[in-house]
Amino acid sequence: MSSQKSVAILVDWFLPGYKAGGPIRSCANIIAHLKNDFSFSVITADCDANETTPYQGIKSNTWNIRTEGTNVFYFSKTFSKYKNLKALLLNGSFQVWYMNSLFSVFFTLFPLIIARFNNVNAKLIVAPRGMLGDGALQIKPFKKKYFCLFPIRLACIKMWCGMPPLNWKKMKYKNILAPMPLLK
Repeated sequence: MSSQKSVAILVDWFLPGYKAGGPIRSCANIIAHLKNDFSFSVITADCDANETTPYQGIKSNTWNIRTEGTNVFYFSKTFSKYKNLKALLLNGSFQVWYMNSLFSVFFTLFPLIIARFNNVNAKLIVAPRGMLGDGALQIKPFKKKYFCLFPIRLACIKMWCGMPPLNWKKMKYKNILAPMPLLK
């Protein structure tokens, strides 16, 4: 049995996608740089940003092994249901759940709800990156303000990750998020 910690990366889009840019590259880079220390599995959608056609060469709704060795589960639109995600996460024995977003219902909010109400022992890491900066919060501010309250109300996040110090100082909702430890 491997001594590496098992990490589930939950992200809206992943390779071979490219249209979402930064989130795809940052997750791919995390895996490339830390693959000798952790066992990564990616849980994502089966199509690129703003697309409805699944990626060529992948199988939806089952585990795929990419050429670099990463396990990836590509959810189809019709299979993207709470119960399916719950079964995948709870049966996966992941020690860490790394959510590469704050405002994703399926890949962040649902996993936090699943963790909260199923006594999950995994470390929960949310990586909002620049999503909490003033500029980002100007877009759909009402939705984002209330979305920020959900993780705190669930009281289950173990760590916030990937937030530059400048963003933290300028963050509009830092009073909501402040009790959580940060991983920089």
